[in-house]
Amino acid sequence: MEAYTYLNDNVIQLIINDNNPKLEAAHNILQDIMCRRLLKCVTQTHCKDKTLKENHLKEGIFKYLKGIPIEENFLHYEIVKFNNGMENKDPLEKVRFYTKDHLDEPIRLAKDHVSFVLPKVFEECSIRLYCNTKDRGKDEIVEKIIKAFEKWYREKVGLKTHLLFSSK
Repeated sequence: MEAYTYLNDNVIQLIINDNNPKLEAAHNILQDIMCRRLLKCVTQTHCKDKTLKENHLKEGIFKYLKGIPIEENFLHYEIVKFNNGMENKDPLEKVRFYTKDHLDEPIRLAKDHVSFVLPKVFEECSIRLYCNTKDRGKDEIVEKIIKAFEKWYREKVGLKTHLLFSSK
């Protein structure tokens, strides 16, 4: 564990300058990062279905992309969940408070005694689609991917997508 405390950015230089074939994949990843050959987020939307799996997302989008040539590594996707570490539970339910009158007795406060601006939802989910920016000149395919995603989302959720942004 002590060796970990000495780890710094020099490890990046060691990987880049090393000719070991075992480090070739790491070397390529670092080169892509330094040359800004990154994945481009083409669209993102909120997801109401928190049980959605990435393989269902992939199958659903590719269902609407039949006949469109897309390489395996061109389209990337992820389902991101944001929460407070307790999933969809209110963190104030675990907090106890003390009063001046009873310093040794912790009490639980009712929600209306804490604040009126507390959120009602403690976990949200987003779906993000990325395209490989190494492949320039595929704007038409990216637009078709976004449209396929919108169709899939409309079918899956029954709502028109509210895209947080789109690269159109």
